[in-house]
Amino acid sequence: MSTPVVDPLPEGAWSGSVATTASVATVAPSGLPGLLVRGVVALALLIGWVQVYASPVERDLSDLYGALEAGQVTSVTIERPREVWSDGQGTFAVRWSGAGRPGSSTYRYEVSSDPAVTAVDQGEVIASLAAQSPQQVDVTWHAGPLPTGHVPLLGPLGVLGGLLVLVLGPQPRLATRWAWFWLATITPVWLAFVVLEPVPLWRRVPAPSRPGRLTGGWAFVLVLVLNPLLTAFVPGYADLW
Repeated sequence: MSTPVVDPLPEGAWSGSVATTASVATVAPSGLPGLLVRGVVALALLIGWVQVYASPVERDLSDLYGALEAGQVTSVTIERPREVWSDGQGTFAVRWSGAGRPGSSTYRYEVSSDPAVTAVDQGEVIASLAAQSPQQVDVTWHAGPLPTGHVPLLGPLGVLGGLLVLVLGPQPRLATRWAWFWLATITPVWLAFVVLEPVPLWRRVPAPSRPGRLTGGWAFVLVLVLNPLLTAFVPGYADLW
């Protein structure tokens, strides 16, 4: 008669505990090519935002009037005709800098040799408001068109690079691709995506995956709530666009 063989109980069984092994899925960090791409895109986004914030944004002339009266302007450059007019009219550019992003607008200039016609020179109005401003304002009269300046290209290129990383790169770990797409309409989120997904740039060991990632629908709702709040309450946020 054969005797049945009984496997020994696992260690700790007498105390009521059972040893179990659970495998946790992980996400590998980016290789060197991926790190370089993400680093270049992040740098382009940062420099692009600096360029955008330093370039003039088109505003209404009344915004300049209000900023001058509030003492928020430090310098104004006013375009003037190259030659003195006896008769004529036109619109000319004006740019200013001070608190926040620089501004740009146009003003009316109209002169006539007919004494019955009232001259209009909003450039002189600007200069007068600058002289009365509580903040010292440097006023420059510029004969002829104002320099166009640089065109901020790195920002759009950085956004395009982030979009390519999102579409062609590895599956994101923290949120789905659609979720990141909607979240990126909040401008600084592109930088967060490039730095954090699929594993933070500074992490060189695998990171645990997240089964409950943020989905596109919830991200869309989040954007609808956050974007108006950021625009209303965060100074300078709207100027990043």
